[in-house]
Amino acid sequence: MATNDLIDTLYSIDSSTNYNRWLYKSIEQDLRCAKQVLDVGSGIGSIGQYLGEDGVKQVILSDHCEKMLDLLKLRFNHLSNYRIAKLDISEQHMCRSVPIESIDAITCINVLEHIKADAEALQNMRRLLSPGGRLLLIVPALSWLYGTLDKLGEHYRRYDREELNEKLNKSGFVVEKQRCINFFGIFTWYLAGKILKQNNFNKGANRLLDKFIPFLEFIERYWRFPIGQSIVTCCKKAGF
Repeated sequence: MATNDLIDTLYSIDSSTNYNRWLYKSIEQDLRCAKQVLDVGSGIGSIGQYLGEDGVKQVILSDHCEKMLDLLKLRFNHLSNYRIAKLDISEQHMCRSVPIESIDAITCINVLEHIKADAEALQNMRRLLSPGGRLLLIVPALSWLYGTLDKLGEHYRRYDREELNEKLNKSGFVVEKQRCINFFGIFTWYLAGKILKQNNFNKGANRLLDKFIPFLEFIERYWRFPIGQSIVTCCKKAGF
């Protein structure tokens, strides 16, 4: 996907306010004790905009794309508790602007599936975390759900729990909490990506679906489904 097309898609996702807020709320409780948070693959800051709300002293938004970094600076440079850093989390030699073992919590929201070398990315996240630090991770679930929309979004994979947890354990993390969210999203993603085989993100459909998110969130607050469109994981850096 060309950079301009990607940015257009990200702005479409950014307009899904209820959905983005739901994703943030699914990790919010585990951020409350963090003072310095690194958001990996921030894009244009759709989730990053919420990370400074709960007493976090500093939020570091990161991306490897210069265009994204420019957009992040325009959006967040006026906020004193935000910093922008260039970072390719899968590279062996990461950006020195994020020192090793300096981060209390890392958020990685719908990003890991875009990284070919995901095991290396997880190992690097562990290196950046301070002793006892936590990784808050959201990834698309269910490998059998992979379809044209995943290809359009340049996803290398969707994750099954067993595969994800094996990679986390091998990378030096201990899974503390894990759950699936957005059960009903399975059906819309399957329809669009597996049956209709859509090759574009329908902005009108995104806006319509976003209106239903508060209702779906309310249902899942009281009824936990065993599967969902996404897996939410809170894991701790092992060894401490």
